[in-house]
Amino acid sequence: MLYKYRGSTTAARECAHAMVRYLEYAMTRRSEDGTIAIGLGDWVPVNKSADAYDAPLALTDSVMVMDMARKACEMFSAIGYTHQAAFADGIYRDMRETVRRELVDLDTMLVKGDCQSSQAIALYYGVFEPSECRQAFSHLKRQIEQKKGAFDCGFIGMHCIFHVLSIFDESELAMNMITRPEFPSYTRLIDEGVTALPEQFRIYDEYYPNSLNHHFLGDVSRWLMTRLAGLKVIDHKTVEIDPQTVAGIDYAEAYYMLPSGEVRVRWERLDNGEINVEYTAPEGVTVL
Repeated sequence: MLYKYRGSTTAARECAHAMVRYLEYAMTRRSEDGTIAIGLGDWVPVNKSADAYDAPLALTDSVMVMDMARKACEMFSAIGYTHQAAFADGIYRDMRETVRRELVDLDTMLVKGDCQSSQAIALYYGVFEPSECRQAFSHLKRQIEQKKGAFDCGFIGMHCIFHVLSIFDESELAMNMITRPEFPSYTRLIDEGVTALPEQFRIYDEYYPNSLNHHFLGDVSRWLMTRLAGLKVIDHKTVEIDPQTVAGIDYAEAYYMLPSGEVRVRWERLDNGEINVEYTAPEGVTVL
């Protein structure tokens, strides 16, 4: 995040050796089929015990290692560590191939687990080829419909699902899932008087969460900023302005302080139904 949002490579240089060591360690924990299944998985699924998730542990862990290797490759490249970058890129490619071979039905594009988290995670982290994504997304739509329009994920799935919906022009559905009055939703939490994010989506007259101040179900804030308001920081010199308007919302506004200054976007629905978008950005910042 320091590299992406501030353009700083200091932490990447200081942690380069540790990143290599972690990737080496992860490779020692692969199963016979090449997958990795050693972590907590799609923790705290909706209205279930913390470890009763539907997405296979081999899927979430293998995809997370895949993504870590991709990020490590980018950072190694930025600091000129070409051999380490090649090492990380090799792990990324190998893990992606393994996930596709072992955990995806490439005839139907259905990911093992047949659940919202499995499908959203694979789509979000680039497991599918571009030509496969639309078919893969159709399964996610079906899985949401089977839950009558409600999300049914653990915390890794919750990090992905709303963004995937927006990528496929379903921001309206994402907003409905976030704000529906019925459980589970973020609106339901507010209606119950919750003022900070709890550790789990549970019906609280039956269960009291371990923590009432957990951040990891809070990626909805990123969706509101990057998809609804439409301000996405690509890196410290590049932003993308792409609001996704939804019914019932007449305006949205977001800003971010880049190293070079503030970037701000606001859109508003006019009386004639058209959308007016305005933004400002510091000199030298590329706006896509």
